[in-house]
Amino acid sequence: MLPNRHNYVTITYEIFIERGRNMSKVMRSNKAEKKLTFVVILLIILIILGALVGLAMAKTNNDKILKGTSVNGIDIGDMNKEEATKALEDYSDTLSNKEFVLNYEGSKLAFTGKDIDAKVDINSSVDQAYEYSKSGDFFTLFSRAIGSTFGGTNNIEAAISLNGESINELVNKIIAGSGDMANYEPEIKDDTIIVTKGHDGIAPRYDEVKEQIRSDITELTSVSEIRVFADISKSVDVDLDALYKKVYVEKKDASYSKEAGYVDAVSGVSFDLKKAKEDYAKLKDDESMTIKLKIEEPAVTLENLESVLFKDKLATYSTQYNAANLNRSNNLQLAGKSINDYILKPDEEFSYNDALGERTVKNGYKEAHVYSGGEVVDGLGGGICQISSTLYNAVLLSNLEVTDRTNHMFWPEYVKPSLDATVAWGAIDFKFKNNRETPIKIKASVSGGTATVSIYGLKQDDDPIVEIEQKTLTTSYPKTIERPDNTMLEGTKVTSQTPVNGYTSEAYKILKDPKTKEQISRTLISKDTYKPTDKIVKVGTKKVETTPVEPEEPVVPEVTETPVTPEETTPTPTTPVEVEQPTTTTPPAEEKKPENTGWPTGWDTPENPDYKG
Repeated sequence: MLPNRHNYVTITYEIFIERGRNMSKVMRSNKAEKKLTFVVILLIILIILGALVGLAMAKTNNDKILKGTSVNGIDIGDMNKEEATKALEDYSDTLSNKEFVLNYEGSKLAFTGKDIDAKVDINSSVDQAYEYSKSGDFFTLFSRAIGSTFGGTNNIEAAISLNGESINELVNKIIAGSGDMANYEPEIKDDTIIVTKGHDGIAPRYDEVKEQIRSDITELTSVSEIRVFADISKSVDVDLDALYKKVYVEKKDASYSKEAGYVDAVSGVSFDLKKAKEDYAKLKDDESMTIKLKIEEPAVTLENLESVLFKDKLATYSTQYNAANLNRSNNLQLAGKSINDYILKPDEEFSYNDALGERTVKNGYKEAHVYSGGEVVDGLGGGICQISSTLYNAVLLSNLEVTDRTNHMFWPEYVKPSLDATVAWGAIDFKFKNNRETPIKIKASVSGGTATVSIYGLKQDDDPIVEIEQKTLTTSYPKTIERPDNTMLEGTKVTSQTPVNGYTSEAYKILKDPKTKEQISRTLISKDTYKPTDKIVKVGTKKVETTPVEPEEPVVPEVTETPVTPEETTPTPTTPVEVEQPTTTTPPAEEKKPENTGWPTGWDTPENPDYKG
């Protein structure tokens, strides 16, 4: 059996001292003995170190917590885990009996640790103490073991858990009327707003109370007084001005702009702010009131926006046609229908050919008079240039930008020279661009001998007054061409093509200030040349037929003869002879004022794309 560790160390120490004294005497006696003494001292030191190491090993290799270890002042040294756990459980139970007193402005409320579920974190504390005693490198464990042997201590601060909600309830209990301040958000429901007035609140400093309890709970020998402090939190009145700005929506009609395009209408939303403020001032805490929203519907919506965008007639122009010419009238009506209600957005370009499409029988067009090779002939779609020319004049008067226009080769008569616009599928087009800030709409009607094209839009205050000035510069006169016709009797003459003068002409656009009526500008639109339309006269070449006289033959009695009818002969056509008259600046003597008889007026040039002029 090993001797008591304490006695063992004591005896060893005394022997060391005694021997040290003896060795000193010996060393003083002779020099040889000093060397022996040094060896003996070294041996003693090694023995002592060995004893200490053995002691440290003994302390760390058992299941005990080092001596001098405590948790919140509770000694658990030289205890195993089970013993330490039991000791801390007893300590935790004592915390339940810890007495406290809450003090709020003289009002007091007593409670114990049990009321707030005060508990020590036992398992964590025991594990921490055991790890301190058993874990670490050799030198660390050696140092801790020697320290605990010679009176060293290690106090572990154990975490103490508290029930925060229970503490808050105790604080609220001692503070009469305590509670959070309340602010209520307005509730918007359909066409009403529910506004509730808030109330003030007392806001205790709960965290400060908990810190005081946590600090004093380990003082088990006395009653701890906990001071309670609170702040008064004021409720905030509902900002009705801000609420008004939040719900307010300005009523806006549907609109159109070049940048945004079509913009839908917006219903207006507001309420009586003055009355709302008066009603709110009368509310008590937590009372509510209802604000009725005022909804204003816009007058202009996308459904009726066009009636606003196209409420103004920017310009209109009419031309006349022969309603008795049914085929031509049909073509004019088809062309008018194709461009009627056509809407053009800002910066968008209009193409007459694209709007009408190819003039075909399938699309409903019929044969009517057109110019081809300087003569009036029947061509598919004849007449549509009258609609393009009528549209051209409406475009000029609307001050829109013309991007592609060609005059007829021969003056078509239904408009003045330089005010026409011819087209031919695949060859010649009439185009213009909407240079206004808002859309425009084309309206066209063809009925009763009148073709009318109007352009509608939204007039602006600064829109200028537009006037068109036309000037005829020179006149050239047609020739008379006679053409043989073997279907007509000799001596017969019929005018098959009415002559029309040729011209050089100009057109100007004049802009005037809408307020002062003073001229702003005068711009040349175009300078055009029209060839004269020759008069064509058909001259009959058919010979008058005569019955030949047969010679008399002797009469033979009782014989009846049947008369012989002479064979009809077809006259051989002669080479056509054209009688031309030179073009002069004065009318020919025999036709100083050519009359437009025969063909209806309003011929077009050239609907035949193969026509070379």
